[in-house]
Amino acid sequence: MNGLSVRLFGIPSVHRSGRETKRIPAKSLELFCFLLVHHRRRYSRELLSDFLWPDETGTLSKRYLRQALWKLNAVLNPASDSMGKELVDNSSPGWLQINSHAVAWTDVREFDQAYSGLLTNVGERLSDSDGRALENAVGLYRGDLLAGWPQEWCLPERTRFEQAYLMMLEQLVAWCRVRQLYLKGVGYGETALRYDPARESTHRQLMGLHHEVGNRGEAVRQFHLCADVLSREFGVRPSAQTRELYEQILRDEAPPTRTVAMPLVRREPEAVPALHARLDEIQASLQRLMALFDLDPRNVG
Repeated sequence: MNGLSVRLFGIPSVHRSGRETKRIPAKSLELFCFLLVHHRRRYSRELLSDFLWPDETGTLSKRYLRQALWKLNAVLNPASDSMGKELVDNSSPGWLQINSHAVAWTDVREFDQAYSGLLTNVGERLSDSDGRALENAVGLYRGDLLAGWPQEWCLPERTRFEQAYLMMLEQLVAWCRVRQLYLKGVGYGETALRYDPARESTHRQLMGLHHEVGNRGEAVRQFHLCADVLSREFGVRPSAQTRELYEQILRDEAPPTRTVAMPLVRREPEAVPALHARLDEIQASLQRLMALFDLDPRNVG
């Protein structure tokens, strides 16, 4: 693959024209990964410098940000590079955003696009091409986002991507069930439970799949696995919906077909970093000022 390709699921890696680059300074890499994860947003230089160097003075943290940007371009986008594109777009004074045209491919961007396309649909209604695209997307998830990184800002983002991944897997289970791809559907469901053993909706899907292929004993076993993990982890019983399905399986009745709803994962988790909240406040104030004085945003900064 020509240009830059970046994987952020699992251990992060950066490849340039197919060869891995390992000489990126730690803070430059953190800045790069932060902007890639939040590729849809712009950030002020002041907020980024305070966020990445919270223990330094404002003047020093801003200098460190300039140095991190310079080192990032020096390693990944040297002057001899024919691409001739800055990795970080700083065309708006005082603001930074990843330049998506300078980075050929990232797994998080592909994953995000696949998930966004799924929000208006559900598993049973996915076309064959949509299902295959979803299969490709879940294949990108090689592990936790930026696995092993202790930075606090990574934690809510890991949760967001993991929840999106689990929902994608559930949609694939439903897609496989409609197409009678039962073994593949069971595989996707079991993968989801390895990440979240107490995911009751996935247990129900597997109960239904096992029962449909005539394996009532396995369907019953799946219910008891669900009941055990819910009791052990949360001290609760399975929901009425799960118990109802279990009773139908015991009576060997076919449960009614139910569309698997696709609840929306918030783009910004509840535990949003303070950076985001402060940025939103500043952006709102800036917009009000521009409207009041009829200012051109390019002249503000």
